[in-house]
Amino acid sequence: MKNVQRAAEFYSRTAGRYARSRPHGIREPVLARQRDAIVELARPRSTDSVLDVGCGAGRVAAVLRPRVGWICGADASSEMLALARRWLDEGIQASLETLDLGRKFDLIVCCGVFDFVEDAAAGLEAIRRHLAPQGRAVVSAAAVSAIGVGYALVRRAQGVRVRLYTSRRLRALAASCGLRCTAARRLPGGSVAVMLEHAGGRV
Repeated sequence: MKNVQRAAEFYSRTAGRYARSRPHGIREPVLARQRDAIVELARPRSTDSVLDVGCGAGRVAAVLRPRVGWICGADASSEMLALARRWLDEGIQASLETLDLGRKFDLIVCCGVFDFVEDAAAGLEAIRRHLAPQGRAVVSAAAVSAIGVGYALVRRAQGVRVRLYTSRRLRALAASCGLRCTAARRLPGGSVAVMLEHAGGRV
C-alpha cells in the first residue's frame, strides 16, 4: 500500500475527531494561527476560483470561504471530504499526484499533503497543470524542525511516513516543475510555506 493511501486510511479512521471544534486540543490555537498565516500568504481575492488540494476537514477552506468566489476541495479521504463540504462549492475524492481535473484555478492551496506524497515532483506538476496563467499557489509542509521531527515520529508509530522539508527544498522542487517561488515563510506549529507562480513561458 502506498503511503498516501495509508495516510488517507488513517484520516478516514480518525475523521470523527475533526468534527469537533477543537480536534487538536491545546494545539488548536497554534494551528489556527497557522491557517491564518497560510491565507494571508495566499492573498485571496473575491473573484478567485480556488482549488484546495488535501482539503481535509475544510479548516483552511472555512477561512477562505468569505474571501473568495468559488472553492473546489479535493481529498483522498471521503470521510474528511464529507466534513469539508459545507465550505466547498464542489468536492472531489482524489489524490494530488494523479489529480487531473482538466481546468485551471486562480488560487491553489495545498496544506500538509506533501508530508505524505511519494513523488513530490509529481505533486508539483499537478499543481502547475491546474494553475491559471496568472495564478498563485501556496504549498505548506512539515518543516525540518524539532516539532516536525516529533510529528513524523508520532505518525510513523501510526503507520504513516512523513517527509520533512525546508523552504529551499520546496523552492528547488518547484523550479524543476516550471514554478517559481515568490515568497517563503515559517509557520506556527512547525511547518513551512511557499508561494508559487508559473515560471516564464511554461503554463
